[in-house]
Formats: sequence, structure tokens, C-alpha cells
Amino acid sequence: MYHSIKNPLKTKCRKCRKEILFDHAGRLYCKVCAVIAHKESRERAHKKRKQYRLTVKANKFHYHKDCRVCGEQFESTRKTRKYCSDKCKDVNFRIERYMNKIIKYQDKIQSLLTNK
Repeated sequence: MYHSIKNPLKTKCRKCRKEILFDHAGRLYCKVCAVIAHKESRERAHKKRKQYRLTVKANKFHYHKDCRVCGEQFESTRKTRKYCSDKCKDVNFRIERYMNKIIKYQDKIQSLLTNK
């Protein structure tokens, strides 16, 4: 429906029932209630996401594994997880890096030892 400045369309706020001007955006709330409605909408969405995450986490299958570094038993929802914590993962990374350097330079080390 066409409206002009002389004949504006008016509607009521869905929250406080105060009369507001109906603009082209299809406003549903007055300015004060719009802020409150937006906050409530975000809270509902957050609550829904949280509930979904809890149900998905509860339904996942848990694998019982042993950590490759410290040997501690831990539960994982991933089949490929090898370490119980980030600390063990970092320790293993350092060990592997050290071992790779030894393997890389093994020929040089052997030649130096045999020349002496």
C-alpha cells in the first residue's frame, strides 16, 4: 500500500503496543523495544546452540586410548587422537624433530666417527 508524508501508515509495537510509523523496512517494534527484542533473540539462539552442542556431545562415541608420550589413559571423541594434552603433543613434536635431524645427518655422523 502506498503511503505519503501526509498519510503515513501506523502500526503498533509488538511488545509495548505503542503506536509507531510503519516505514518501508516493515518495523515491528519501537526503538526501545527493538533493542530488547534483539537481545532476547540472541539469547534464545545462544541457548538453542548450547543445548544442541550438549546433546551432540552426549551422543558421540568415546574412544578409550593411551597417550603415546606419558602412557596416561584418556577419552577421545576422535579416532585419530594420539595424545592426552597439548603438552604431550608438543613434547612428541620436539622428539620427532630431534630424531628427524639425527636421521638426516646420520651418514655425516657415521663418517665423522669412523674417521677418528
